[in-house]
Amino acid sequence: MRPLLGGLLPRLFASIIMPFSAVLFTLAFVAIGVHERAMRGLVAERDARSVRAAAAAISEVLRHRQIAIRELALRLRDGVAPARLIREAGSLIHDFPEGLAVVSRTGRIVAGSLPAFLAGSGLLERALAASGDADGLFPPLASPDGALVTAAIPGSPLVVAGAFTTANLLRFALPDLDSPPGRATAVIVDPE
Repeated sequence: MRPLLGGLLPRLFASIIMPFSAVLFTLAFVAIGVHERAMRGLVAERDARSVRAAAAAISEVLRHRQIAIRELALRLRDGVAPARLIREAGSLIHDFPEGLAVVSRTGRIVAGSLPAFLAGSGLLERALAASGDADGLFPPLASPDGALVTAAIPGSPLVVAGAFTTANLLRFALPDLDSPPGRATAVIVDPE
């Protein structure tokens, strides 16, 4: 009887338990791989939605700042004195922490303030010349402490300009940003 049991158990183990175990392990590893790919897809989809939402929020903040500058330019065209215009625009200071000013076409600051490097570098004059009479945002102007975006709308011979950094824009548009400020980056592009 001993040889029969000794021969039967190894045969049962080799013919039933080992193949069944191999199939279970294979299924487990395949399921883990499928699950990992599905999770990566979900994370990528979530990240894409987050980026689209962030882009929409930043676009909305930029649009708000353009409208604010346009309103100031319209008031300037209506004859409001530049110094009074800047004084009454106190509520916009948090939108333009780098400065808000009325500037002549030659780049001379008539009222308000802009960063010192911008006022004396010729960058503002070149940006004003390039913008002509078009409304909108200037191309980003480089600053020593990061990218500086200057919004300006013509107001007769004078131009209303406001300056803010992309870091400020990120903090304002995305206050609950998960990553530390040093790890977040924004690139501002036009629709084209």
